Amino acid sequence: MKLKINNVGRISKGEIEPKPLTMFVGQNDSGKTYAASTMWALLRHINRPETREFTNNIPGLKDFISTSTGGDSGHFEFSAGPKDVKKIRDNTVKSFNKNIDVILQDAIGYDGFSDSKISLEGDDSSSAIKLNLYVEKFETIEEVEVEVEDEEESYDIEIQTVDRFNYSCKVEYGTTQKELFSYEDLELDIFAGFIESNVRQSLIGISCFGLDWLGMRNVIYLPAARTGIMLALDYFVSGTLDRSKMAGKELEESGTLPRPIQDFALNLSRRTFRPFWKKRDHHLGNLIQGEFSRRSHTRGDYVYSIENGKGEIPLASTSSLVTELAALSVLSHRVTQRTLLIFEEPEAHLHLSAQREMARSLAKMVNSGIKVLITTHSDTFLQQLNNLISLHHLKGDRELIDNLGVPEDSIIDPKDIAAFDFDCVDGSTNIEKLEITKHGVVANSLNRVLLELADETIRINDALSNLET
Repeated sequence: MKLKINNVGRISKGEIEPKPLTMFVGQNDSGKTYAASTMWALLRHINRPETREFTNNIPGLKDFISTSTGGDSGHFEFSAGPKDVKKIRDNTVKSFNKNIDVILQDAIGYDGFSDSKISLEGDDSSSAIKLNLYVEKFETIEEVEVEVEDEEESYDIEIQTVDRFNYSCKVEYGTTQKELFSYEDLELDIFAGFIESNVRQSLIGISCFGLDWLGMRNVIYLPAARTGIMLALDYFVSGTLDRSKMAGKELEESGTLPRPIQDFALNLSRRTFRPFWKKRDHHLGNLIQGEFSRRSHTRGDYVYSIENGKGEIPLASTSSLVTELAALSVLSHRVTQRTLLIFEEPEAHLHLSAQREMARSLAKMVNSGIKVLITTHSDTFLQQLNNLISLHHLKGDRELIDNLGVPEDSIIDPKDIAAFDFDCVDGSTNIEKLEITKHGVVANSLNRVLLELADETIRINDALSNLET
């Protein structure tokens, strides 16, 4: 699927076709964050309850939901034809564009998007969406609370036979079939609501993004300002977030703070009863040698413990590498094969050697099935990714790979990468899709500056040589 963006901030126009690793490359203030925020906003729009209403008029859907959640075992089938798929996609885009000024103001943080527009172009408009749902009913013996007439005791415990269900659903789109969801041992009331909401949401997501949507059902945004938010999170939580939670609302008091940043802070501040985050984030194992924990499961006050060391260090007292990667480490348990990780400037505040290691860590994530979208303006970071791309063409040269010390799971297949150059000229940005060659990605916006810097250095050195003579 292609996402087309027009008149969003500095971006005049551009097409984005996501891959497992999607890269937005360009100078500061060229629109990379605007494009990433637009993608985030569209995915969140798909997941909104009111958007599911676009599936109401699909022939056979209501019967499919009713019969598959009727309490019987069986194999239930449903198909949405190509016309229905296109209609769902068109309605979703129409709804987004109708409210785009409010949606992007919410996602980006200021007003001024009334002339903005997005569109989605399907890669195979002739494809239907087919669902195969398998339901297995079985009985369990359980203790159940029942009401009694005794005023002193309103409940009693009885032994009853309870119907429970296992279910799995496969989706077919085009010539590809994948698992949509699979759960075991659920009661009917939970089962019925889950089926309906997930089927409707899945129909919209797949209509808009094809089967790629299965890896973007959830989205986690790591903003460029993540370090500052992490360090000030406890104050943030004790103020706006706490008042919003008490009122049962989202961050209405946060003013123009972009919604992805609000969402990021909420994810970090969620109540947890896990006393410690063990080092499960193996993708960052070569960068972070310690572990993170919270002083309270209801606060945002994180501390860091050095591996095999003693004591806890306040996050604000750790190195810039630790504070910069703390958010990803803490949220790593939520980054799964069903998650799109939007990661702004993963190289920020990292030494050149750490930038190279970060590139390898992200390649490992992609190779493990996680979808990642990054923004970057670092030539060092990009060059390490290019080396990992080039090594894919040299997989047979084990001696070279071993001598370089590159793990095999860090070598990335170029077919899994899409790169886009945000080239800003006279205040207007066009998004250009970059070719992925055996040498990697060549970004004109970065190379132009590097060539200018090289030319400047040569001219200065020539002038210094002339002084010596």
